[in-house]
Amino acid sequence: MKKELFGEKIRIRRKSLGLSQEALAKRIGYTSRSSINKIELGINDIPYTKLSVIANALETDINYFMSSDDIEIAQLNKIISELPKEKLTILLEYAKILNSEDDAKLQCIPYRTQRYN
Repeated sequence: MKKELFGEKIRIRRKSLGLSQEALAKRIGYTSRSSINKIELGINDIPYTKLSVIANALETDINYFMSSDDIEIAQLNKIISELPKEKLTILLEYAKILNSEDDAKLQCIPYRTQRYN
């Protein structure tokens, strides 16, 4: 798994538990939050020996880091977090259409996306 995605999964799980980077660092045995920040940003690798420690600190198991559903969610979260506001608004509108039961709305998506390619 790419370091960035692994870091994103850590960030998502940490936030879902309401933990700060500093609190997670203490749980893992690091002295500062900067180590967690660098892991979440994909700058630092995580030694294999620390993987189970991190999983325990995040109240999960190692399989959490390998789940493809979570990888896709992490990728999507990363993309969304980097979008400018105007594109985020467009994405939200498309998400509403995709979530719609109206087939006519769904059929217009390929046409609309061709205009942006």
